[in-house]
Amino acid sequence: MAAEQGVTIIYDDTSVKAGLSALSRRLKNMRPVYRVISEIMKEAVDSNFVAEGARGGHAKWKPLAFATRLGRLNRKMGRGKSIYLKRKQAGRFGLRKKALRMMAPGGIKILQDTGRLRRSCAAGTSFNRYQASVGSDLVYARIHQLGGKAGKGVTIPARPYLFLVSSDLVEIEATIADMLIAEWDRA
Repeated sequence: MAAEQGVTIIYDDTSVKAGLSALSRRLKNMRPVYRVISEIMKEAVDSNFVAEGARGGHAKWKPLAFATRLGRLNRKMGRGKSIYLKRKQAGRFGLRKKALRMMAPGGIKILQDTGRLRRSCAAGTSFNRYQASVGSDLVYARIHQLGGKAGKGVTIPARPYLFLVSSDLVEIEATIADMLIAEWDRA
């Protein structure tokens, strides 16, 4: 009779299967994770407003048109009706130095006149057990994000504010990884 030759190693994965099964049951409700992800997304969109779009390789938003800057200036100075003047005429009306600085490109924050759009994105943050989202339900939100034609033939350039950059995605991935590790340790 010949002796058996060779050697075999057997891995018993019963504990791994049990752990994965427990992890699967716990992951049915991702609501806590999506809550954190929605906060990360909200902070990213807020940063996009602060940087006026210039984050993570994205270009800074196009400056406001002169007529738009003048309209805002008139409102901020308390005049009843907006008076649209040509650039050369603005100096004739004795606008203060501060007003002239506001009139310069970059002197007025873009998409932040009243703060309504920015606040609507914060209010538009939502999550459930399947997803996280940030957005705005304001009528003019879409045209500012995508650009396009507005009333009276005015073209509004795209000024995207709803985007995530690579550092935001890394933070989201780290959040998911931390949650998976914590759940695996509990399993």
